[in-house]
Amino acid sequence: MSLSDNALILGKFAGHFGVKGWIKVVSYTRPVDEIFQYSTLWVKVSPPGREWKEVKVEQTRSQDGSRNRRLVMKLQGIDSREQAESLINCEIAVDDSQLASLPAGEYYWKQLIGLRMSNLQGENFGVIDHILETGANDVLVVNDNETKRERLVPWIDDVVLEVDLELMKIVVDWDSEF
Repeated sequence: MSLSDNALILGKFAGHFGVKGWIKVVSYTRPVDEIFQYSTLWVKVSPPGREWKEVKVEQTRSQDGSRNRRLVMKLQGIDSREQAESLINCEIAVDDSQLASLPAGEYYWKQLIGLRMSNLQGENFGVIDHILETGANDVLVVNDNETKRERLVPWIDDVVLEVDLELMKIVVDWDSEF
């Protein structure tokens, strides 16, 4: 089996943890320990080729520290500090077929990037380029290549009115001057 073009990057390995092959994890998931729900991961191994390698997760741990929460994981076949060190800075991914189905009205960020945005008046805002996490709410960053304008549109129920993944569009109640 190989990783499809629809891979979703979940995080990266940050450093070894101890001498028995445990490795620190930087998770991009929310909540951060959501990365632990996968028993099989894909790791982008160091050169040559920067290939994806499938790995099995043996154990996971979440440790609450005084400043932050540390995530560590033990992978099958990684049994020493040296082996764990070889994975530092390697990306961690899953195939999108491994993702859980979401309830209606909820979306993975990956699904929203690339959607064309317009407002209720039919004014074209451009395409969602990326999404910012601000704490209060997520913000859609929309780029219009024709006007070279970038808009920041909050992901709020009163603003985001329609998301159509099949038609690759999103309709918002947002003034074009913002």
